[in-house]
Amino acid sequence: MADDPSATGTCSVQIPARIHAVGPGWQAEAERTGEFCGAPGSIRTRDDRLGVWRKAVCGTCHSAWSRIAS
Repeated sequence: MADDPSATGTCSVQIPARIHAVGPGWQAEAERTGEFCGAPGSIRTRDDRLGVWRKAVCGTCHSAWSRIAS
């Protein structure tokens, strides 16, 4: 599991073995499954800007998510 960042001064994350047990395609599936609605999507940023937070979103949720930032 993830280390306590306040204890070490760093934030290293270790992916638990139980996540890998799901199967080899879990990461690719997560990258194409919308975080808001679960519909097929892709990794995008608000308004498709560079250097900002990225999420996996479908087209509909991307439009709504981008409007929130405006």
